[in-house]
Amino acid sequence: MRILVVCKGNTCRSPMFAAKLREGLKKAGKNGILIESAGYDPLAQGQSAATDWAMLLQMTKVSFIGHRSRWLGSLNLALYERIYCMDQATVDEVQKFSDRLVRGVVVEVVHPPDGIPNPWKLGLDAYRDCYQTICEAVDETIRGLSVKQ
Repeated sequence: MRILVVCKGNTCRSPMFAAKLREGLKKAGKNGILIESAGYDPLAQGQSAATDWAMLLQMTKVSFIGHRSRWLGSLNLALYERIYCMDQATVDEVQKFSDRLVRGVVVEVVHPPDGIPNPWKLGLDAYRDCYQTICEAVDETIRGLSVKQ
């Protein structure tokens, strides 16, 4: 199974969600699932992860050294069976590429109904809150995968 995690720029939410999902699936003994992340904003392509994540490394235990954001439009979307979006706006952007999605691919908001708020440029407290929400959403997602598989 291949999963794509998408947010606006691929510098805050989607790389953290992807990292925590990989970690959670490994702990749950679910192997063979490839998880990648991307953003729908082409102007963000090639950017490093938000520096606020580096300041929270001790809390998150996730390093983004070497991370460069990827643009959704540059990917072969037919490779993915599930696309997890950080909010409804992201779902709407992914749907613009519907001609490139495989029929039956699951495109859904994580942590419904509101998704995961974007912490971009809102300070460390926003990133801490975002991280907590991501951890909750990852747990929900893993439980959902267990039911659906």
